[in-house]
Amino acid sequence: MECNLLALQSFLESTSMVLIVLGISFLLARLVRKGLDKLEESPDAPAELDTAHVRFAKHFVVGFIYFIGIGIAISLIPPLKSVAFSLLASTGVLTLVIGFASQQAFSNIISGLFLGIFKPFVIGNHIKLVKDNIEGTVEDITLRHTIIKTAENKHIMIPNAVMNAEIVENTDWADASWADGKIHKYIEIPLNYNIDLTKALDIIHETLANHPLIIDNRSAEQKKRKEALVEVHVIKLTPSAIIARGAAWTKGEAEGYKLACDVYKTVKDRFEKEEITFPRCYCSGGPTHQESPQA
Repeated sequence: MECNLLALQSFLESTSMVLIVLGISFLLARLVRKGLDKLEESPDAPAELDTAHVRFAKHFVVGFIYFIGIGIAISLIPPLKSVAFSLLASTGVLTLVIGFASQQAFSNIISGLFLGIFKPFVIGNHIKLVKDNIEGTVEDITLRHTIIKTAENKHIMIPNAVMNAEIVENTDWADASWADGKIHKYIEIPLNYNIDLTKALDIIHETLANHPLIIDNRSAEQKKRKEALVEVHVIKLTPSAIIARGAAWTKGEAEGYKLACDVYKTVKDRFEKEEITFPRCYCSGGPTHQESPQA
């Protein structure tokens, strides 16, 4: 009877200590998460503070706290004590890391670290994965995944190892040593052969030049030479249409999309008013030939 009471007392003590350790780990992780969230959202945060680095550090530190807390909790359970010691011992940790390195999870963590260091994109950038044709805004970079929000408000979680190996088109690149986030937006419009071509090109040019979303990206020398703010040229002749292309600078892919939509609508309305028609059938390839069946 006395042995049973001692065993029960030992069990209750171990259980209490395990719950206390897990509770402390949970509270500590929560405090760290809240502290880093506050730092990230603070208006007084340093300008050079990278949101992606803060979030990655938050995920890493919180994960490490849980790892240590669970290891200590396991060590308080007598049957699992030896397992916990080997887990927390330096040799055990080294063995764990080496074994884990061959797994996809560790590959994702290392890839996430590389993404944070070399920054091919940062949180808030609009990117496109060329190979998989996935496009959207980067919302978060966790230890294992990069989270992308698409235009349809869907969230796609892509393993960091995939992102690290993927060809990424970043339309919001803002590193001053490379670019300034602006894009040169091209807008192609098919035209009929039997219209006043000069008048049609003037309408396209005027529509582009007067749009509020375009940016004057000309240098001082170009302005001195009075180079045009926007460009409109005939770039191709197809069997069914003349292809005109307008080009203007704008800020980012999102504004470029709005610019193109507005220009298409305005040009259509102006063409209808000026009685300029579009091709009824526009094919971009060469002429086709089909032999009639012999009688």
